[in-house]
Formats: sequence, structure tokens, C-alpha cells
Amino acid sequence: MKKRIILLCFLLTIIISIAANTQTITFERSYPNFGINELIGLKTLELPGGGYLYAASQLSYIYVNGSNIRQWTNVILIKTDQNGYTLWRKEIETLPTEYRKTNQILITEQNEILLITVQSADSLNALNLKKFDLSGNETFNSNLIIDSSIVGCAITKTESDGYLVAYIGNGISPPVNIIKTDFQLNIIWQKKIYAATPTMTVGDFFLKKWGADGIAVGYRNQILKINSQGDSILVANRIHNFTSELNDGSLLLSGTKSLIKLDSMNNVIWTRNFLRDPGPVIQTSDGNYLININSYPDSLIKIDETGNVLWKKPVYGEAYHIIENSDNSILSSGILYAYFNIVDYGYKYIRNPWLLKTDSFGNYNSINLITPIGGENVLTFNGLIIGWHSNGVERINLFYSIDDRNNWNLIAENIDADSGQYKWSVPLLYTDSIKINIEDANNPNIFNYSEYPIYVSIYQPTDHISTNEIFMWIGNDGMGSHDPRTDASGFFWPGGDSATIAAIFNDGLVWGGKVNGEIRVNGNTYRAGLQPGKILEDGTADNPLSTQSKIFKIRKDWQSLTEGILKERLEYDYNHWPIEAGAPWDDVNEDGVYTPGFDKPKFIGDETLFYVANDLDTATSRFAYGSDPIGLEFQTTVFGFNREDLKDVVFKKYRVINKSNSDIEDMYFTYWTDDDMGYAGDDYEGFDSTYNMGYSFNGDNNDEGYYGTPPPAVGHMIVQGPIIPSLYGDSARYDKGWKRGYRNLKMASSGMNLKGQIFYPTDPDLGVYEGTVQFYNMMQGLNMDGSSIINPITGEPTLWPLSGDPVSGIGWYEGEGWPGGDSPGDHRFHVPSGPFNLAAGDTQEIVIAIPIARGTDNINSITKLRELAAHVQEFYNTELVEILNTKETIAPTGYTLFQNYPNPFNPKTTIEYEVPEKSNVTIKIYDILGREVKTLVDNEEKIRWKYKVEFDATNIASGVYFYRMQVNPVSGAGGFTETKKMVVLK
Repeated sequence: MKKRIILLCFLLTIIISIAANTQTITFERSYPNFGINELIGLKTLELPGGGYLYAASQLSYIYVNGSNIRQWTNVILIKTDQNGYTLWRKEIETLPTEYRKTNQILITEQNEILLITVQSADSLNALNLKKFDLSGNETFNSNLIIDSSIVGCAITKTESDGYLVAYIGNGISPPVNIIKTDFQLNIIWQKKIYAATPTMTVGDFFLKKWGADGIAVGYRNQILKINSQGDSILVANRIHNFTSELNDGSLLLSGTKSLIKLDSMNNVIWTRNFLRDPGPVIQTSDGNYLININSYPDSLIKIDETGNVLWKKPVYGEAYHIIENSDNSILSSGILYAYFNIVDYGYKYIRNPWLLKTDSFGNYNSINLITPIGGENVLTFNGLIIGWHSNGVERINLFYSIDDRNNWNLIAENIDADSGQYKWSVPLLYTDSIKINIEDANNPNIFNYSEYPIYVSIYQPTDHISTNEIFMWIGNDGMGSHDPRTDASGFFWPGGDSATIAAIFNDGLVWGGKVNGEIRVNGNTYRAGLQPGKILEDGTADNPLSTQSKIFKIRKDWQSLTEGILKERLEYDYNHWPIEAGAPWDDVNEDGVYTPGFDKPKFIGDETLFYVANDLDTATSRFAYGSDPIGLEFQTTVFGFNREDLKDVVFKKYRVINKSNSDIEDMYFTYWTDDDMGYAGDDYEGFDSTYNMGYSFNGDNNDEGYYGTPPPAVGHMIVQGPIIPSLYGDSARYDKGWKRGYRNLKMASSGMNLKGQIFYPTDPDLGVYEGTVQFYNMMQGLNMDGSSIINPITGEPTLWPLSGDPVSGIGWYEGEGWPGGDSPGDHRFHVPSGPFNLAAGDTQEIVIAIPIARGTDNINSITKLRELAAHVQEFYNTELVEILNTKETIAPTGYTLFQNYPNPFNPKTTIEYEVPEKSNVTIKIYDILGREVKTLVDNEEKIRWKYKVEFDATNIASGVYFYRMQVNPVSGAGGFTETKKMVVLK
């Protein structure tokens, strides 16, 4: 009977223990670093009344005498609730030190937070003490002592009568200073202990109990043992990355691939070896040892006294501190490194402070939202990487809130939790900030949310044009034809949106001129020399991250697109077209002022993109070719046409305004390009001054692995050069038409640059002023060193290298007819135009067309390219002028339902209607008996515009039908209903 009672009690104990563990709250949290590269959680304390105190410090490195020296700087204090969510956060500035700040914080007898740090005071260093109550209010601030240099400090409570403080100075063999205070932080005594101090700095500065009446002071790979009166007992040379005091008075050191247990007199009791350096270690309440190895998946390990492994658990973060809570749960703090890679949206490498709570066996069920968690910028119409780490969760749901978590909107549901990331196409959000929530799809009680605002900007730094057969990337810093997703080629043809074969790696406008006699060059090649945004009236640059600085895009067909993020984005850009930044528009009511609702953005082609940029940032300008800024604003319009004769060309118009106070003399514009026609290693380049064009073509008739046979040719042509004064009878193409008394400059020379070939073994130097001089020489048709280019056929200097004809085989061209040639490769070239002067306040324009064509073979592709170039120039000079000067009709002033056309019809007809203000519109079809047949428009919100919708009567019988439009204005004022008759005739 007695044995049964003992057995029942034992089983009851197990059941109670299991129940306690199942009720343990577990979580994993990452906290924002707010731009700090590495912010690491160094200590966590369980607080009276519940919750935790989380102390973190910033880690950085300085380079001294050929090696990196770590520096621990400011301290971050975070109080959390029992679920790890932040209740308050404080940042305390401290002087940098080589020692971790783990042992500088404790909880006092009065349940206050006591923090000791090194502060600057009157050009000296001070040992500063601060107290905070548990609500985060500072209640005490005093300098305990001022010393010439203090680099490490620690504090601990004595058994009953106060605190011990230790600090060490800098220099060779500085003394260890010990201070005893009472609980009111009054100094009772102070002692200096001199001991040999190694120069190598590894590990912690700490105060730990060691033996019955001893204290261990750890510093610079040494441990000093003192008694309660501060007298030195012994000095031990011991590496101590992490230390822990044990129940029997011994000391446990975590060092180089081993744990060492020392008795109170520095004798080794046992050593346990590991394959890598162990992290923090503690003795748990059951007498065993808990170690964080920081080696996934065997991260958290529990061993017994003899070193036997009791269990191993995977932990995602890197721990710097472990504690056992009063409920035997385990709390680890440190840093979490995470890498997210989504091809379409780039990559993110995250370093955030991290906190993990498990049960006593290292088990936990949680979702840790890693990014975004606060302080990040979210760009609407762009991709946002949402990243997490989960444990014990199979599927997750994602939400966002625009009202500080009062209401949640679904992003996606039932996502595989193990994927760890999701790419969210951010919709148009009319809010300054959002918060993200992630939850277990099967158990919504397991969740995590971003505690701090994630800031929202309506911003688009890169975008593409793809209205016809060309898909081409641009950036609002001047970048051209370079894919921001892959950092690779960014001009694809053919196929438009579905194009996959690259023809251009990178291109952009470069300019150069003389300001007060000094040559300055800037532009966009492998580095972007512009920053987004316009130049304000006071001569300063606009905010490069403002909405007005983004890329705007409009498309003629935007209203007919399927509802979704693309349509939202195009509608937003149409309604917020940046007229003040210089975007083209139609003055419909001809009053000279842009009036929303009447005047309209200008569609130049079927798709039009616009951005404005400037060269005012000195660092950005010098980063390109080493030149200082000038003060130029670039209003850039990119457009294309989706029609048969222009489906293989895009246009770039640069409107350049000199907003500086200086004139620019002998200025050039040149369009630089690194064409990679499929495979880059078999390309040739050529120039044709007839069309003001440089071009690339394949060296043979098979671009293997890419375009195949036959390969195309791609060109960069100046369709409108800068203008200079001329005879009155001359006219220059400018703005929307022609300007009398001026003429357009043509190509100034062939901008040959054969990297790796005979003439130019290297590109112009980036980031240094030598690159400015080199590129300016090239704009003038010279070698980079300023010498003349010699025609290898005639032996004479020339401004027109490679202007021969590969088609006819005449002159100097790349291929068999070029002496020393027949060596295709990876080329770059540019198409220069100039010189001209640009006075302060004046404006110049240059328009570039990029055509691409394919013939019957690689040489015939050049012929087809020339034919297309001739047509493009003719179109630009004639039909495009008409397009630019043709205005949209006056905006609707009332509701109108037009008669369908054709009528009668079989099987399709079109219904047009006009809306004069934002309204909800419904259009339905009824038969002759009044029965509803079909809903064409279902209470859709429409802005002021003329619309059309198609009705397909394939599945209905011949006869008379009616269509009715019902409108409810969003303003709530009035309404409109009208019905018209139509006839289906089969």
C-alpha cells in the first residue's frame, strides 16, 4: 500500500510538472535596431511583478594597427511584458569600450533598475550610476568617480550590505579598481590592485561570486580573486568568453572550444570539449548545465555533471546570455542574423536584437516576425519582403493594419511557414505608417506583430517601360537599361512584358563642360551621378525620397486593366502627375494653369514615364567621375508606342536646366551604353553619322544560347540634339515643335570605346578626377589621354573611327575589313553631341531613340536597323510634333450615356459614358420584359473621365434590349439614371 502511495505521488508530480511546462508562455522576438548595424542583447532579467528587462548594446569595429578592434557603445534598455512585447525603450549614450556591457546592470533591493556606464565628464571619464523605476522613469543620476580613463566596469550586489563596483583603465598594466558602496551608493572604501595585464583583449569584464567569501573579477583573459574587503587572493590566467557562478561556489568558464569548471582556488575540476566555441552557460535549478553552442541545429544543449548530453534543441539566434526564470523556463538573448532573397525584389540581410523564451526542456512554439518590425520604409506599388522564423507552426496568415492594430487587413493566408518569407506587392496605402501581423493559421493564439510604425511612402525608384516589344528598366537616379532586381542587363527584346533575352547591360546620359575653366563631367554609366528630385527655388535639392521624386508612369489603357496593384498605381500616377516637376501635360482649357479635372497628363505614346533628378549632391557627383556638382536639373521623359512601325523602339527625352549661377562652356552631351547583344563576348560596334547613331551587332550569324540565328542589331541615336543659334532661315527641333533661328547639333564624333581591345584597354576611371578628364577627351573624339585617334587604314587622325560600312565592306569598321580586327568582344561606346554653351538659367534638350531590328543575318540586321532609324527620325520630326500639339478633349461637365455602337450588332457592341466627378457607376442590361440579363459595371467607383465598356451578346437571343446607367456621386449630392435601347440582330 505504501509503495502504491509513493508511486501515485511520483506520477502526480510528473503530471503536475508536465502541466506546468505545457502552460509555460514561450515566444521568440526580434526588436528593431533602428539603423544600428549590430545591436546585441547582452542581458535579460526577470522582473518582480512579471515581464523582463532586456539590455542591449551596439557592437562596432575600428581598424587599429592592421586589426579590427571591437567597440561596445550605447546601451539600450527594453522592458517587455511576459510575452516579450515592448512596454518601454530607452537609449543611454556611453563611451565606447572593448568590454561587453553584460555586467553593468542589476535589480536593486528596492526593485529599481541600476545601470553603471562610462560617461564623458569635463574631458575625463566618469563612472556613472543611473536608477530607473520599473516604469522607465529615471530616479537617480550621479557620477560615482572620475578617472583619467576608464574602459571597463561591472557591478554586483554583496550578500547584505551594498554593492561592489570594479573598473579598469586603459594603457599598459593598469590597476583593477574595486569600490564598495552601501545601498545608497555612498562609497565605503576603494582599493587598487596591480596585476600583470595581458595585452590581448578577449571576453568579459565581470564580477562573480567565487567561493564562500570570494569575488572573481574578470578582465583581459585574467581572473582576479578578491575577498569581501577587496584584498587580492590570487590571479588566474584564464580565457573567459562567458562565465557563470555555480551553486557550490565554483566558477564555470566558457572559452575556446571548451567548458572549464574551477574550484574556489582556481583548480580545474573538469573540462568538457566541443567542436566549436561554446557560448553562455548556466547551472539550472536541477543541478545540470545549459549551454548555447550557437551552432544550428544543435544550439541549446543540456548536459549533466559528467558531460552527458541530456537533450539538444535548435535555436535560430546567437545567444550572448541565458537565464533560468522562476518558473524554470529559459530565456536567451543575443542577436539574430537572417538573410532573405527574393529574385524579383532583391535581398535583405537582417541583424536585429533577439530574445527567446522556451520551456525548461528548450521547447517552444512561436512565430518571430523578423522584417519589417519597425522603422523601415515601405514603398507602395513595390515589393516588400516579409520575413519570419517559426517553430512548431505549419501554416501562417499575414495581415497589415493602418490604424495601429485596431483593424487588420489580409495580405495572404495559409502560407507554408517553413518558407520563411513572402513577397507582398504593396497596394496604394493612404496612410503614413502600417504594422504587420503574422499568425498561426491553425492557432491564432500564436502570433507576432510589429510594435513600431513601418513608414509608408508612395515611391517608385525604379520602373520599366514595356508597352511594345521592348522591356526596359530605368531609375530615378539616371540609371538606364539595368535590372535593379538582378544587377544585370535591363533591356530585353522581343516580347515586351514577357521578354527574356537581353540586349543592353547598362546605359545613360553623360555630360561634360567647363565651369570657370574647370572641366566637370558627370553622368550615368556603371555609377549613377544624379540624385532623385528637383532643385527647389532656393537652389537646394528636394527630398530624394519624397513622392514627387519617384518615377511616375501613365498608360493609355489603364482604365481597362483588371483591378489590382498595377491599375491602382497607374491611376494614382495619373491623378498626381508631377506638373510642378516638369512632367508634360495638356492645357485643355487653355488658361496656362494646370487644373486637375480639366487639364490632363500628356500621353506621349501608349506608355509614358517621367522623373526629375539633379546633380547637387557632392558625394554622388564625385562618386561618378570625381567632379564637383554643377547645379543641373534633369527632367526625363521616357515613352514608347504600341504600333507596328514603332514597336521596336523607345524614346528618352532629357530636358536639362542649368539652375546654378555659373555658365557652362564647351559642353557636350553623350549617350553611353554597354550593349550586350545576348552573349556579350561576340559583339561588334559601329557608327553611322547619317542617323546620328552608334550601334552594336553580332560578330557572326549565331548568337549561341541567346538570340540564335539571325541575331539582331541595336542602336542608340540622337533624334534631337542640343540647339545652338543659327541663320534665321534655320529651324531646330525643340520642345513640342520647331524653333526658328536655331539648329540641332549632330553627332560630334564616333564615341568608340573598345574595352579590352586595341584602342581602349580600360574604361574611364570611376570616382576620381582623372576619369573626368578622360571622359571629356572622349566626348571630343579623342583618346582618353587627349591624343588623336589614328585611322589604321589611312594613318591620319580622325574623329570618326568605325564609321565605315560593314554592309558594303567599305572603310574602317569592325570585322574582316578592319586592320587588327575580326575580334568581337564586350564593348562600350557613346554617341556625343556638342560643343555648346549652357548659360545660368538656360535649358537644353537631347532626345535619344533606342531602336532594335533583326534582318536575315547579322549584317542584314544593320540594314534593317538603319531603315528603322530613318523612319524613327521622320516620325519624330513630323507625326510626333502633331501628337505633342494635339490636346485631349475637354473633360466631362455632366453625366452622359451614349448610344451603343454598332447598333444593331452581332455579337459585340461598345457602350460609352462620361462621369463629371468621382461616382459609383452601375450599368446593367435588361430584356424587353425588364428582366436583368447582365451587369456590365457593378457599382464601380469612377473618377472624372469618359469610359467605355463592351457587351458580348453571343449567348443571348436576337431582339430588343435596354441598357441602364445608374450613378451615385461619392459626394452624395444628386444622382443620375438613364436608359437606352439596343438591338441584337443575328
